[in-house]
Amino acid sequence: MIKLVDDMLDISRITSGNLSMHFTETNLSNLVANVFEQFLAQLHSAGCELDFEIEKDIFINCDAYRIEQVISNIVTNVLRYAPGKPVKVTLNKSDGRAILKIKDNGPGIAENMHMKIFERFERIASSSVITGLGLGLHICKQIVESHDGKVFVDSKPGHGSEFIVVLPLGTSRETLC
Repeated sequence: MIKLVDDMLDISRITSGNLSMHFTETNLSNLVANVFEQFLAQLHSAGCELDFEIEKDIFINCDAYRIEQVISNIVTNVLRYAPGKPVKVTLNKSDGRAILKIKDNGPGIAENMHMKIFERFERIASSSVITGLGLGLHICKQIVESHDGKVFVDSKPGHGSEFIVVLPLGTSRETLC
């Protein structure tokens, strides 16, 4: 219930242009590792074996709380849509960007839904099968774009889904509100 209220508040802030961001230099490698450490018990309970490949000391200028929220929303979807399946997490840097990939081996997503799942209240499964309001990925997209980044999915039905978050490297951004 608390997550639902927080999501609804974030949607309201996003819609009104008042989603605050507090940018600081952040070790994204440590942040990603910490988020997955928090989810280890849930992933284990769901039967999701975790394969983790993180390049050390990738620094970005970000709102660490909001980037943690992005990762948590994606992992929550993995738990909903791909229980019992392995999950591969990679983080590296390339061409001045940090690239985080979270790949599950769930049912996959049809290509015509790739952009649509990032819209508000959009879900690919019926409410009788999967819980949630379809806000998590929309919030992810808004947060990542506010960091001058991109989030997208690479998926085909029957082949799982790979969520990719691309964020600029660097520490030159001023604190924003």
